[in-house]
Amino acid sequence: AYAYVEAGQNEKALSLLQTITQLEPDNVRAWEKLGAVQQNLRKYNAAIASYLKILELEPDNGHIMVEISDCYRELGKYSQARTYARKAMTQNSKDGSAYVALAAIYENAADARTEGKVPAYNDKLVFLVAYGLYMDAKNTGDYSVLSTANNHLRYLKEASLIPVYADWF
Repeated sequence: AYAYVEAGQNEKALSLLQTITQLEPDNVRAWEKLGAVQQNLRKYNAAIASYLKILELEPDNGHIMVEISDCYRELGKYSQARTYARKAMTQNSKDGSAYVALAAIYENAADARTEGKVPAYNDKLVFLVAYGLYMDAKNTGDYSVLSTANNHLRYLKEASLIPVYADWF
């Protein structure tokens, strides 16, 4: 199953991982791979179910909380996504990926609201929240998120999505 995952053959890996998790219901690594494969296949509800199984086994697994948050974000369920991102931040305040996950929720929500339109001042305030969270991600010292955070910060500024003084009047 893992060889199929590494080769990007998610459909083949899916059935094998489902069998493994049935035979070994406490195998966290298999549940994690299954969730990742389901996420790659855009089967977000199934991925959430797999990740929740991991949280039953390891309730403090912040990485999995971020993955659940990402799945809910992809489904447009921003409230649930925010809940899991915040839980991950509570588990480890130095985990930059939790801040990136939360920032992405705000960014996606604002994008969805302004799709095809010039953002109003209130919309830009939501983008500003995302901007602040990307800055927080950079400041955690978690170098695994540095590039992602910098790219989003640059995009938000260059696309004029952050409110400026002229927006206030």
